[in-house]
Amino acid sequence: MAKELQTFPDPEVTKSIWLARKGLVGWWLNLTSAPRPADMSSLAARERVRRAEFTSFAILGIFGFLFLIISNSLSDPSTLQSASLTVVALILCAVANRMNKVRFASVFLVCFIVVVIAYSIVTARGGLRLVWFTTYDLFCIPIFFSALIIHRNVAPLVALVCITFVLLDYALAPHALLNGSGAHNFDELLYEINQPFFNWWALINRNVAVIAFSGFLGWLAAYSFEKALIWAEQAQYESKVAQAIAAYKETTTEEFARFLNELIEAFVEQANGRVKLLETRPAGDPFYHAVFLLNERLRSFERLQQQRYSWISESPLMHETRKFSFLLTLIVKGKVPIKALDSFQSDIPLLQEMALTITSLLSLTKKIS
Repeated sequence: MAKELQTFPDPEVTKSIWLARKGLVGWWLNLTSAPRPADMSSLAARERVRRAEFTSFAILGIFGFLFLIISNSLSDPSTLQSASLTVVALILCAVANRMNKVRFASVFLVCFIVVVIAYSIVTARGGLRLVWFTTYDLFCIPIFFSALIIHRNVAPLVALVCITFVLLDYALAPHALLNGSGAHNFDELLYEINQPFFNWWALINRNVAVIAFSGFLGWLAAYSFEKALIWAEQAQYESKVAQAIAAYKETTTEEFARFLNELIEAFVEQANGRVKLLETRPAGDPFYHAVFLLNERLRSFERLQQQRYSWISESPLMHETRKFSFLLTLIVKGKVPIKALDSFQSDIPLLQEMALTITSLLSLTKKIS
């Protein structure tokens, strides 16, 4: 499950959804479960913590179950042996779980419970009796545990193993013969099988059905839990992506507005005959290439404008115009006679005509005066 989706929410928020290890429950978890890592932001880390703490609770629950069957242990040697072995195994599981060997502890716990239940049934004193049929149902406990602390697909496999054992034990184990209280070598199993409308399968089918159903229900519960967890992670991931996209859009809008204002100012300056370059942007900026190209165009415009002024100032028209203006200035100052306009020569026809026109106007003015 942890490989299906990896997300990284806020570690502080992640810690807040876990129960604090306080009181007797916290003491037990600190004693038998691995410490919670400082960074629980990944789904894999949180799932590992969940399995470790669930294994601790499973160990505690089995201890409680053993306490409840003390009377059974005192009356039956096989139950006493199984209970004693279970205590030792639970201590080993708790140590392994505390050392962060979560997978080993969970697998060992499930396998050992299956083995110890089977052992107590096989070594039952006197043979198989109806009272042991309720012990078959105890296989539901490791089946549920396997789905929740190992993997959901393990539950049907454990259920199949348990059903196989139940059928083989029921078919091959010798029947207990009861004596006393008026009974002599009484086979209670055979008595039940020989009842009308009853048979060999009818006596054991309920136990098989309960074990099979527990395998399916354990798989379904683990599957539903994993899917709900993945969907929750996916929703949180999509929420963070949406927030990131909204923040990016807001930032991009602000950047675009600033870029547009700079562009308008640059065009206004260009219309007034001046050049104002746009503010340069870093390489990662979305408007980096646009600003670079626009600044190059503005620099080209500035160079063309300077060349235009140079061409105008150095053109033949300007040269001849300056020469004509200088001659008029000398005439006004009286340094040369007006007749100098008659000798003015220019390659520009318009200036030549203007010189002749001015000469004619001055001559006409003298005649009138």
